[in-house]
Amino acid sequence: MKEHVPNILTSYRIIVIPFLVSDLVASDWGWFIFHVSLGFITDFLDGFLARRWQVKSNFGKHFDTNADKIFIVSILGMFSMLHTFPLWMFLVIATREIVVGLTRSAGVAPPVALHGKIKMWFQCGLVLLLPLEQLHLVSHQMVNVVAHITVFVTVGTGILYLIPQNKKAPR
Repeated sequence: MKEHVPNILTSYRIIVIPFLVSDLVASDWGWFIFHVSLGFITDFLDGFLARRWQVKSNFGKHFDTNADKIFIVSILGMFSMLHTFPLWMFLVIATREIVVGLTRSAGVAPPVALHGKIKMWFQCGLVLLLPLEQLHLVSHQMVNVVAHITVFVTVGTGILYLIPQNKKAPR
């Protein structure tokens, strides 16, 4: 049974999306922050447990990465639809996630690297700041700065994934 736990945890990030929509429509920021935070916790735990229990699989690796992308893009898309996150930023982030996801699925892009994890941390921080802005706990200026940095990091890491990686130095 424990070999399935990491994939079950990953599934949460997909299953919770309708609840996030409901939370956003109702402006229920407490539940929204709870559901998003639980999503981030499951993102950490699924990989940690898979490595610890040595139950890593190709399916789990791809499922986890795609669940992360769907989770983040869905949330930013919802905020964009509510006009609390710029549409152009959403489109840039979503495009990067789709392009990198497709190239990785085709075996063209390299596996997840540290810069991809850093990108995910920025996106997670942004996703947590957006509801805090709605609650007037952080300023719009702060969210705007983090959003711009997140877009920059997202595009930059996307470019790094798309640049061919040579294993041997040219002679």
